Amino acid sequence: MNLNEVVKKLLKVIDNKDRSIFFINGPMGVGKTRLSRTIVNQLNGHFPNSASYSLINVIKGTKSIIHGDFYRQRLDSEILDCELLPYLSNDFLLLLEWCEPFKIVNGVPHYSVTISFTEQGYRSYSICSLD
Repeated sequence: MNLNEVVKKLLKVIDNKDRSIFFINGPMGVGKTRLSRTIVNQLNGHFPNSASYSLINVIKGTKSIIHGDFYRQRLDSEILDCELLPYLSNDFLLLLEWCEPFKIVNGVPHYSVTISFTEQGYRSYSICSLD
């Protein structure tokens, strides 16, 4: 399955949901940011040039998209309370890279996406609900 097909399936899962949270994990270079960028593009948003430059990016598309890249810094309670939670009051899609899945907002569907390389060098996507 190619990346666009994976993204279409992910967006179909959240199609009728106003708010959703995705934790995107996998080894360095597997395509976490590429997956996030493709999701943003499918929702008519514009992904920033360097996702790692700032921890939290708010992107306007067909819905509000909040992207967090936590490669260089762990998502702690201060960042969660001060920088992330204020964006989660309206409809949103939250994409968090390099972040262990945990429940952030009650009543909002949470999903874990793990990307890995197969022995043949292809990407494998595993998606599961945390609810």
